[in-house]
Amino acid sequence: MPKRPITIDDLFKIQLVSDPQISPDGKQIAYVRTAPSLENDQYDSHIWLVPSDGAAPAAQFTFGAGKDRAPRWSPDGTWIAFLSNRDDEKKEQLYLISLDGGEAIRLTHDADKPSAAAWSPDGMLIAYTAKVMTKDVRVENGARENSDVKSYTRLNYKFDGDGFWDYAWRQIFVIPSPFQNESEGKARQLTRGNFNHGEACWSPDSKTIVFVTNRSARADETTVTDLWSVPAKGGTIKPLTKSKGPRHSPAFSPDGKWIAFVGHENEFGRVTQPDIYVMPAKGGRAKKITLNFDLGYGNSVLNDLRAAPEGAGPAPLWSRDGKTLYFLATAGGTNQLFAAPAKGGKVKPITRGNHQIYEATYARATQRLALAISDALNPNDLYVSDPRGTLKRLTKFNLDLLAEIELSKPEKFGFKNEGRAVEGWVLKPVGWKASKKFPALLEIHGGPHAAFGAAFFHEMQLLAAQGYA
Repeated sequence: MPKRPITIDDLFKIQLVSDPQISPDGKQIAYVRTAPSLENDQYDSHIWLVPSDGAAPAAQFTFGAGKDRAPRWSPDGTWIAFLSNRDDEKKEQLYLISLDGGEAIRLTHDADKPSAAAWSPDGMLIAYTAKVMTKDVRVENGARENSDVKSYTRLNYKFDGDGFWDYAWRQIFVIPSPFQNESEGKARQLTRGNFNHGEACWSPDSKTIVFVTNRSARADETTVTDLWSVPAKGGTIKPLTKSKGPRHSPAFSPDGKWIAFVGHENEFGRVTQPDIYVMPAKGGRAKKITLNFDLGYGNSVLNDLRAAPEGAGPAPLWSRDGKTLYFLATAGGTNQLFAAPAKGGKVKPITRGNHQIYEATYARATQRLALAISDALNPNDLYVSDPRGTLKRLTKFNLDLLAEIELSKPEKFGFKNEGRAVEGWVLKPVGWKASKKFPALLEIHGGPHAAFGAAFFHEMQLLAAQGYA
């Protein structure tokens, strides 16, 4: 059967894969599958599971109305914490569900926009952030009850994906696991003040949480953030860094002696490339370990099928022996997995190919990586990789749809501008003939914060299907 051009309606048939979380023993991957529901005018998302060795097909794990997302494994691999707006809740709350199945247990009841769960390594506590509104902030900003007028005294009064500021500040909480008889399951607030706190990261001994914040009165006027710590039982918070730029995405080494993080010193303002640093866990001088690595940390490849992840980006992944840090970076219109020696040295690429690796997690038990990958002709699928970069595909979610539509394969070209190489891609129209002229559309993205490249772009494929180059 001949293939047909892609259409607008095909957008509602594409299944999206996100947030792959490999289990502590490395045997299973929990992830989120999202699909548009045209009838209900919404996106439906549920948590799925797939064996990391590909021995069995993927299977849906959570069901029912509402959106389920952000799965996070307990350290023993028997529970998954996740966010959901089920139970007719308009706002998401944290839930737990046993890997053996059964009904989900609601963990929080009145949390305001809670973040994904962060399990303590001993499994006793779960850390998360949530918004807290105080009366003094509303008074300071002139907020009035039952009024549609909004008044703000802070500079950052609105955010993409969050809307107008609601006068609430994000704080860090811990809550006992429901199968632990501690404090009757009540959440305990660890941070306070009119500042945002985020990216909670546990020490291996479960005694300390490291987080990211700027607790200055002029935080809105700068990109500076620092790492701070707080005892898991509550107490005095203390700064671990004092920087001139952003510090974010902390991750403890397996032995708890070191903290890796991402940041820079604002050498070129908001267009400074971030690097990976390693510092003593108790505080002290940080060492830049990606000193001669001149690629963009994280995933900067654009597509039109998924939004950017929450927070400042994924934290580096420590290897089992603590000698290597794995991370994603954008290289020449592709996104790849790289490895950097924890003590500094030459950064090596782990994966290669014309693809966009947009999420990754690591299981130390098996040294196996779970990856979510897109390319120009496939919206996404799940893969596993070993530390050498050998990829194995686990899912084929959009196989039937891709089998019936004709896509345009991008052709890469290059040119020079002011002595610098610039890359571009051409998508020839469906039905291309060299002897015929076609209308051309020029899609420009100037950077430096994102790049076009090897990722599926429905909009551009649709234009090519309509006869445009």
